[in-house]
Formats: sequence, C-alpha cells, structure tokens
Amino acid sequence: MFERLTHHARQAILDAVQTAASLGADKAGPPHLLVALAHARDSLGARVLASYGLTSEALDGCLADRRRGLLGGPFDQDGKKVIELSLREAVALGQGRDIGTEHLLLALLRQGLPEPMRSLLAAHAVTYDDARQRILSERKAA
Repeated sequence: MFERLTHHARQAILDAVQTAASLGADKAGPPHLLVALAHARDSLGARVLASYGLTSEALDGCLADRRRGLLGGPFDQDGKKVIELSLREAVALGQGRDIGTEHLLLALLRQGLPEPMRSLLAAHAVTYDDARQRILSERKAA
C-alpha cells in the first residue's frame, strides 16, 4: 500500500515515525500522524487543518509532555488502523489510486484521537463530516 501514497502522505508517515522516535515513544500512533500532517504545509491535509486555525505548533504542544529518547519503531495498532482506513477514505472519495494527506486526516478523524488532541480538535470544531466537506470543496476548486 505504501506505493499508493502520494509524496506528501509518504513523507507524513515517515515523519510520524521520526517524531515518535524523537519523543521516546516505542511506536508511532495517531497523535504522531496528526502532528506530521500539520507539518506537511503544502499538502491538502495540512491546509484543511490550517483552515480550522490548527497550527503545527499547537499540535506539537499536545506531544510536549512525552519523554525524549532515541527509541522509535513501527506504528502501534491504532496507527496501523489509521493507515488502513486512509485507503478506504480514498476509495470512498473516488480516489482509490492515490492516498493523500487528506485521506490520512479523514482516517484520523474517523478513528479518533486521544486526549489532549481530541479536546484541541473539538475546541476548533473539527469534525469528520466538516473536514470531508472542506476536502471535497478544495478538490473542486483545484
């Protein structure tokens, strides 16, 4: 499935693993993926997050309380589920050939995020349905 990922989505996945490693997490999970998406500034997923006023700095702050270290590794079960769901999101939007950051974002919203990210997204009124509409609108405008 990695070959179906767009350049930005592939980079976000690699960045999520690197972020987890830099924070000392054993495995990358949904919070690391969301932070990595926000950092992919030229991607549709990052633009949709920015449209809610969510910056990469605000999302980074949700990870700041983790310990730092050098351990990293593959994704945890929730992270793997998000990557699997991103394919379903691409197919549902009629874009099954390429999985982009927007599909990763929708998969993250569908899967759910732990606190404090869940509260941060709620405070910015980020919902799956609204994000999906913003993605569709942005794709039509492009």
